[in-house]
Amino acid sequence: MKNLIVIIILFTLFQSNVLPQEEWFWQNPLPQGNALFDLSFFDMNSVIISGNSAVLKSSDGGDTWSTKTFIDTDIWYLSISTVGTNLCWALGLNWNTFSNQLIKSNDGGESWQTLSTGSNE
Repeated sequence: MKNLIVIIILFTLFQSNVLPQEEWFWQNPLPQGNALFDLSFFDMNSVIISGNSAVLKSSDGGDTWSTKTFIDTDIWYLSISTVGTNLCWALGLNWNTFSNQLIKSNDGGESWQTLSTGSNE
């Protein structure tokens, strides 16, 4: 019985060290945790990656990343392609409606516009 009382006292004294701490932050994979599907290179240091509802870009060989997250979170950008240093396209699929979406950037992935594919299939 004495052992049980000692265990309970020790547990209550050290309980704050056992419980999860505040200020959690995303660690791995950085900068986000959505699925990534394809990548394309502008040059040796600049790469762009397509994924679930987002396109990621690095201009320093992958040391840092900027994320371009889109409003429609149901679209997974399955393929991405670059031409030169500024032009790129990404093809996505909406998993709810099974329709496709084509987006285009003229400024190296900084801003995107939706293009008509002419089909919902």
